[in-house]
Amino acid sequence: MIIIVSFENTSKRGKAILELSTNSLSPKPCHILGKVIATDRTFLEYKFADCMLSEDAVKGLANGFAHNSYCKSLDMKGNNIRGAGAEALGKMLHHNQAILKLCLEWNALGMLDNSFSLFCEGLGSNECLLALDLRNNQINRISLQSCLSHRLN
Repeated sequence: MIIIVSFENTSKRGKAILELSTNSLSPKPCHILGKVIATDRTFLEYKFADCMLSEDAVKGLANGFAHNSYCKSLDMKGNNIRGAGAEALGKMLHHNQAILKLCLEWNALGMLDNSFSLFCEGLGSNECLLALDLRNNQINRISLQSCLSHRLN
């Protein structure tokens, strides 16, 4: 499998971005990436939008980001994340205290109430996240209220 990576380094802001959006990423490379991401101190922003990530692939990446203390922005838009993937993101949010901006637009986080609840628990314990995009995630009003109660407690 060949992955073409766009590496953008904007020297004015000192902002390095790893752009992997629209690459079809299977679980094995994502687990390897997760191990690298855990200790990375190069990239302030990662983009995994529209990568068709499986639940196992999301788990591998989320495990890496759980231990990363450098990344400030993560984009996982449009990956149909739900179930075990949503739970893995919740665990990541519980442990990660560096990510300030997280884009999860156009996924399916609210599809399974139990998984979304675990995501919300992780969100509730996170003290650094400033911006979270959950638009178009099939989140119903009751699930949203539950999530907000985790965040406000």
